[in-house]
Amino acid sequence: MTLCVAPLTNAVMSSVPPTQTSIASAVNNALSRLAGLLAVSLLALVLAHGFVSTLSNQLAHSSLPAEAREQMLANQARLHDIPIPPGLTQPQRTQAAQLLDQAFLSGFHSVMLACALSAWAGGLAVLLLLPKQPAKNSMQRVREARYGHPFRLDTRRVPQVSPLRPGILLAKANRVRPKTMKGAGF
Repeated sequence: MTLCVAPLTNAVMSSVPPTQTSIASAVNNALSRLAGLLAVSLLALVLAHGFVSTLSNQLAHSSLPAEAREQMLANQARLHDIPIPPGLTQPQRTQAAQLLDQAFLSGFHSVMLACALSAWAGGLAVLLLLPKQPAKNSMQRVREARYGHPFRLDTRRVPQVSPLRPGILLAKANRVRPKTMKGAGF
């Protein structure tokens, strides 16, 4: 998901007028931090739920003593850091460690599945909600990024020849600028 942050920020910042970039930056940063906070909180809940449900299911079907199972379930909030109860034989300690590993892996798989589904849902939302625009060539995109609007060539004017170099056309003389850009030094 971190691969999407820079292009998303670029899209947000290039879609607003230059006078509004500070507000757009503030809104973009605030929403980014809020999304990160919600993602970490919700994914922690998904991890805990997957771990607890798998652990309780596996402990119910295990051959561990009842006291050991109760101690492990009582400490389930510690996730993988649950202490293995003392007094177990070596094969029982190995089984308890494997149960903890499997439960944590199950919770982690739940988190990865939730991340993949949210990424696919976001991509689908972009495909459905983004307005369709005609494709622009790379020069049009460069001009719009640099000047805020595309320059058009005015075919009504006669190209002017440079007085210093008679074979060179003055390219700026043929460009039509919007009225708002006049006097801006272009």
